[in-house]
Amino acid sequence: MTILLTKTDIHSVPKPNVFTLVQDSTLPDRSLITAALSLIFDGDRLLLTKINHRGWDFPGGHLEPGESAEEAVRREIYEETAARVKGLRLFAYEKFVIHGPVPSDYKYPYPISYQVFFLGFLDKLEPFNPTEEAGGRKLFSPDELKHKDWRTRGPFLYETALAYVRNKVEK
Repeated sequence: MTILLTKTDIHSVPKPNVFTLVQDSTLPDRSLITAALSLIFDGDRLLLTKINHRGWDFPGGHLEPGESAEEAVRREIYEETAARVKGLRLFAYEKFVIHGPVPSDYKYPYPISYQVFFLGFLDKLEPFNPTEEAGGRKLFSPDELKHKDWRTRGPFLYETALAYVRNKVEK
């Protein structure tokens, strides 16, 4: 387990809160996982999806009832990018801890919840048709990603995953 980033009072979670990004291959308790996301590589290019209401992001989403995190991420990758992947493995997770009272409209596990990240490799891109949720897909080079407007975890997670992928390829 390696802590990549810790922040307090991030905007997407009720405050006060603590956000921790952890590189780890151990899956948190399923009942506390709210979403499964992916880092899918083709060489050193990273597959991103263009989510209509927030822009370019890692493919992934919420778990459906009875669905494992891996089943959810495979489904979401295909729904958002029409990509088939291989070599999928748990790579990291985000841990959210809320230190205040639970808001009445809060629908996630309280006070602790997780979003998990799987790392994998592109197997095949099938024809993509935009949907209400996802308007596009693209394989971004490392140079293109240097200029990307990342969310909180973006650069730390991407750089760690890219180093892992490059190290794996060199061996």
